[in-house]
Amino acid sequence: MHFHRTGNKLFNEQYQLLICSRKNPSNLPKYYLINTQKPKGKQYISSLYRVSERVFRIEAKGKYYLLTIYADSANLSAESPKWRGAYV
Repeated sequence: MHFHRTGNKLFNEQYQLLICSRKNPSNLPKYYLINTQKPKGKQYISSLYRVSERVFRIEAKGKYYLLTIYADSANLSAESPKWRGAYV
């Protein structure tokens, strides 16, 4: 799924997502993803687990995805089951 990117905002015709950072991450990842699409308002989606410089792994509703962030866009794709656990 393709998203346009402006700063920490990711959006397309269906979704409006926001990459947020925790002030005191302790043992949690520093970044997390929320959905800001109305009418539901802000909803937590997942922590962002860094895989590489611009790739993050997320887990949403029991499914795993890879979020690749570029300068002005982002791509969200289903993670292959064979790679699950390879990043830990």
